[in-house]
Amino acid sequence: MGLMEKFQQDLQNGMTLETALKKYNLSFKEAVEFTHKPITRRRTGQRKSNKRQYYTKIDTNISQKKDAYHVRKQVNGKSKWGGSYNSLEDAQKVRDYLDENGWSIIKINEACKKYGIERRRK
Repeated sequence: MGLMEKFQQDLQNGMTLETALKKYNLSFKEAVEFTHKPITRRRTGQRKSNKRQYYTKIDTNISQKKDAYHVRKQVNGKSKWGGSYNSLEDAQKVRDYLDENGWSIIKINEACKKYGIERRRK
């Protein structure tokens, strides 16, 4: 096994790059020129992972994701969706209206008409 194969094997076994360069008395430029495989473990065809955006709880039954406020509640093991709104105040008004009416989803349009609220569309 040649010098470069040993160098790559040490890197794959967890040795740090700095330690391996010192052990084999190489400069970084020399190591890059003579290695035929990439030093990093990430393959060239792999995509970067996208970070998931999670809901942040703002108030009871109201959460925020990016710039929208979402109204939802678990009722008898089922998720009830109250819609997405541009402002926290609008979401609170709709949530309160739904609380008064037993979380009947049919009442969402009534709440929006009553308070003059416009729902967000995806």
